[in-house]
Amino acid sequence: MKKNYRIVTNPSVEPVDSATFKLFIGSTFSVDDTLLDTVILPAARQLCEKYTNRYFVNTTIEQTQDNLEALPFNRTYDNILDGGLGATQALNYYDNKRFISLSGGYIQSITSLKVYDDENTESTVSNTGYYLDNNGARLVFNSSYSLPTARIIAGWKVTYVAGFGSSATNIPADIKQAIMMTAQSIYQYNRTNDETRFIFQDVPAIAKEILKKYKIFTGRNGY
Repeated sequence: MKKNYRIVTNPSVEPVDSATFKLFIGSTFSVDDTLLDTVILPAARQLCEKYTNRYFVNTTIEQTQDNLEALPFNRTYDNILDGGLGATQALNYYDNKRFISLSGGYIQSITSLKVYDDENTESTVSNTGYYLDNNGARLVFNSSYSLPTARIIAGWKVTYVAGFGSSATNIPADIKQAIMMTAQSIYQYNRTNDETRFIFQDVPAIAKEILKKYKIFTGRNGY
């Protein structure tokens, strides 16, 4: 299934600012504060987000995809949660297409869902017809909701907010540590002849170890 993503609204803050980063590396210089806050720390955060396949600070995402995804055949989502169908059976009865997997980790909210028919007419789906399954990071249609007809290609577009929260205080401390380690690998502090050298590279191995527990792995209905 083809899925496309684009960021509608970037994070309003960074998890780590230049003052915190300079404490981490033991620097008192302020000449590079603007560069740190606008280039290096955002780059480090984005590298860590890419590695974990999740957004840290609330980010608004627009996801377009071709088809819906399947819940087990002839059983509603609520039945499954109530234990009406075992996990092994559920995997063997994929047929009814009743949900949309959302990329980006923890999903704060769904802003809108739009559907496009064969005439390319856009319609907004009422939020009374679906709900957010936060544990599964997916939009699930109510079992009683009658699905509209969607075109085969790019028939669905969902806009949603992903992240741990809107403030730097919402971000786990170990993620901040990994971001600072990554920023340190980008920002090679070198005051020989009053020069500062900047090198861009991957997330360091030790930072990856810290981030490993947050990493989302792609799967059949993954990201």
